[in-house]
Amino acid sequence: MVLTRRAAAAARSIIRWLPNEILAIVMHHLSVAELCKISLVSRLLHNIATPFIYRCLEISNIPQLKMFIRSMNNGTGTLLSLHVREFNPPDNYDALQSCTYTPAIVKDLMTVVSRFSHLETLNLLYTTAINFSELLERASFPRLTSFQYTLHSADCASVISFLRRHSTLKKLTFLENERLNLPGPIHLPHLRELNVPHNHYASFVLDDVPLTSATVMIYDPNFNLEPTWRLLRTIPQLRAVGVICGVQHFDDAAELGKVAAHIPHIEAFSARRPGLNFGPGTLLSSDAEAIAAHLKKLPSLSYLELDSHFDELDLDEIEEEIRRWSDECETLVEVIFNGQKWKWDNEVEDWTFTPREAYIVT
Repeated sequence: MVLTRRAAAAARSIIRWLPNEILAIVMHHLSVAELCKISLVSRLLHNIATPFIYRCLEISNIPQLKMFIRSMNNGTGTLLSLHVREFNPPDNYDALQSCTYTPAIVKDLMTVVSRFSHLETLNLLYTTAINFSELLERASFPRLTSFQYTLHSADCASVISFLRRHSTLKKLTFLENERLNLPGPIHLPHLRELNVPHNHYASFVLDDVPLTSATVMIYDPNFNLEPTWRLLRTIPQLRAVGVICGVQHFDDAAELGKVAAHIPHIEAFSARRPGLNFGPGTLLSSDAEAIAAHLKKLPSLSYLELDSHFDELDLDEIEEEIRRWSDECETLVEVIFNGQKWKWDNEVEDWTFTPREAYIVT
């Protein structure tokens, strides 16, 4: 038999002799762009690469989303749906885009997502809430462990129904554009990370859940976090507590004191004010003293983040206070203040400073 040049080259290729498991391990470390190129090489590589391409879907804009919906509605869409483990659609607000989420796109999107029977992470966080009631009422994802959603007044009942059907959830994040109250009780027995507005914590049964991380979001200018801290004090395995504040008046030192009084066993505390800027200022000595006093009551704290959003703070002054704080809390090894990071260096036995542009706050 005479082989064509292409067939002869394929016969000599090392790919023919490598087990598919080895090829899959290699592809696991490639980017989606690289996987797409490899999938064009041969039918074998296409079949191995396809599950990795669709495993984690990151869609950047509405035109891409439309193309994705069309591809999932063709003859191979049902098979491709089985590969999806994580789904992250684009936000519904982009000043550079003229396209938005129309009712038709939302309906088609719900139909497509409902077919992801192996889905583990569903991210539906939007700048402006979109009503996905139909999806929340009917869809079921037996392997779902992470759910992120922007609440809408019209779909609160659907959200509760969805949560009660998905006891597998380990991570839950809610945002809201309006003041809402979730009807309880909500019991997620495997929940490890909870990130919701402060008024929603009372809706959750947390007595017997393995919660290790909690983030409290503040939208209401008349907020009172005392009930939330009292609720979280009953969770002995809680290790990280955070506050994301959307209002101007938030006293980092005072709230840290409440956390120290109620949850002294935590290892990480963060307070952030995304999008708020109070202009230039200084770190008040009274605040620094209060923080030092509270840190003394947190014997396991290793990470501290305080976000004043002052743009012209004296770094030497802050570093002096951080040394003072570490004297009160000997377990402290990392401090982020106003977006600037200090980390304890065991080799030099001192705090080292990392400029804002050299790292990303996660």
